[in-house]
Amino acid sequence: MIRGSAQLSQQEVVPDSELPEYSLAEVAEHNQPERDVWIVVQNRVYDVTDFLAMHPGGTGLLMAYAGRDATRAFVSTKHSDGARRLLGFLCIGIVQVLLGAAATTRLGAHRPTHRHQNGIATWLLDFDR
Repeated sequence: MIRGSAQLSQQEVVPDSELPEYSLAEVAEHNQPERDVWIVVQNRVYDVTDFLAMHPGGTGLLMAYAGRDATRAFVSTKHSDGARRLLGFLCIGIVQVLLGAAATTRLGAHRPTHRHQNGIATWLLDFDR
């Protein structure tokens, strides 16, 4: 059964302020269907383990983003209101925001990289290193 299935009432969905924080490195450790699968969508962490076999796009689609940020894929795909509500029940935390040296230390191999674009500094996480 899905943790936080659609049978739950809205009152049982935990507000962001009460959710634990996870670094992207911690999320990256949860990428095995035999154990657990987490994804990130819009800075929220979702445990989709129990939903893998039920995803209309197939298990492979979610596994492509296992332990990673799936925001772009989720936003660019049309999802029903029910699918968006289901996310609320699968949410287990929020992404921890780290800056500077702390980010480099906590993220390990996923080190932030700095890039200038049109005179604006942006920070990216490089998962290819």
